[in-house]
Amino acid sequence: MPPDQVGLGEYLAGWALVAAVVGSAAWAGAVVVRRRLPWLAGAPRALVFAVVMASALLLIHLAPLMLGVLSRGTVLLAAALLAEATVAVRPAEASPPEPAASPGAESRASWVLVA
Repeated sequence: MPPDQVGLGEYLAGWALVAAVVGSAAWAGAVVVRRRLPWLAGAPRALVFAVVMASALLLIHLAPLMLGVLSRGTVLLAAALLAEATVAVRPAEASPPEPAASPGAESRASWVLVA
């Protein structure tokens, strides 16, 4: 095989790594939003989930980079550690904040902004 081609095994291993890292970040986002902000619904909930998941993806890659050990294995290890750390997130004790004004039905524009 020429050096510029990737074998099937390497290709599938790369996709498995991507699935593990993104799955770990999605798990972290879902757990944090569900436990800390259970009163959110609709577009605000989706937006908070997206922000937490993106932050988790950044943390998974930047932590090994800052330690000077960035590799596929350390990224996978950081993803596993983050998924395990989200188990320690405690549920929110405070009640949801009172809305300033009664919100109307969510508009299509709010979902476009979330996307």
